[in-house]
Formats: sequence, C-alpha cells, structure tokens
Amino acid sequence: MAQRGDSSVKTPSLRELYQEWQFIRVLGGRDHTNWQRFRQYMIERGAPDPGDEPPEECRGCSPFIGLD
Repeated sequence: MAQRGDSSVKTPSLRELYQEWQFIRVLGGRDHTNWQRFRQYMIERGAPDPGDEPPEECRGCSPFIGLD
C-alpha cells in the first residue's frame, strides 16, 4: 500500500520530471537544487505533492545526466 510521501508510487516519472525542471532552471540561471521550489512547481500544475524531502531516486540528480 502506498504511504503518504511515497512519491515513487504517486509519480512514477518523478526523477525525469525533476531532471527536466533542473535543466530549465539552469538555462534560466536559477537555483536548480531547490526541492521546495520543485515541489511548488509540481503542485501548481496539478501533479501529486512529491513530499517535503526529495526521495532517494532524486537525491544527487543532475540536469545533465542522460543528455546526449
């Protein structure tokens, strides 16, 4: 059963969404490591709340990993 704050269940592609958001922030010269801002961004778009803290899958994410 999914638990509150279990973002991997709520949003399966959370890591990819976070990396895309980070990339956009970097291009705009803004802080790409602010999890609370990412959380607000997701909620404003009607996505499930990813939680107060980044899940393990998003810790250490880089907006440039996987870009070829």
